[in-house]
Amino acid sequence: MLEMMGRIKTKKGIYRELEPKNDIEFICRFTIDGLNAKIDKEHCQVCGDTLDDGDLFQIKTDKGGLVYFCEYCYNCQMKM
Repeated sequence: MLEMMGRIKTKKGIYRELEPKNDIEFICRFTIDGLNAKIDKEHCQVCGDTLDDGDLFQIKTDKGGLVYFCEYCYNCQMKM
């Protein structure tokens, strides 16, 4: 049985995380961050997908760090 592993693809540009606009957005981010904190390898910042689930896009942040997105979450973020 072949196991498919994703790749990390580097995207140009800078990801700028904005502050939550309201209390609901703050609660959503807090909850997602809590769930994703349990994942011990590179994973999508939004949904938690890892390289085992598919490709991840690596993007530099405006604060000097790196974030990862799966293809679906990356496309959603770029349309916002």
